[in-house]
Amino acid sequence: MLYHFIQRIMLANGHRKLTIYADNCGGQNKNKCVIKMLLALDQTGELDVVELKFFVTGHTKNAVDRGFRLMRKKFANEDMWTADQLLELFRTPVTEAYKDLKGVQRYQIFTLSEKKPGVVFCRVGPAKPAYGPRPSTVF
Repeated sequence: MLYHFIQRIMLANGHRKLTIYADNCGGQNKNKCVIKMLLALDQTGELDVVELKFFVTGHTKNAVDRGFRLMRKKFANEDMWTADQLLELFRTPVTEAYKDLKGVQRYQIFTLSEKKPGVVFCRVGPAKPAYGPRPSTVF
């Protein structure tokens, strides 16, 4: 999946720097296969810079983990044979975990802060006042 993302999304859109943040799970993220694949992409010139950054052990419980927990529950009970089925599996927990941001197309600038978790401040443009807070999560 990572390789597919790099090839089909990143490189296809001209991005040549990759930064990955991951937890310290050796079986999933911090393993030789992932590092060797990233090294090969760097050495072949497909990517200019690759950064693989790991969270400090014990500090990896966050909203992303909650989302993956929801997906893992759904994944265990579903048969998936195509990439579209997998994408739908990811869409469902996001829809359940986050409210829709009404009128998102009219805004140009979105500000999120760890000081106000779950809140999205929206602005039409740089000189316009912020509309918000717009609560976006239901956690």
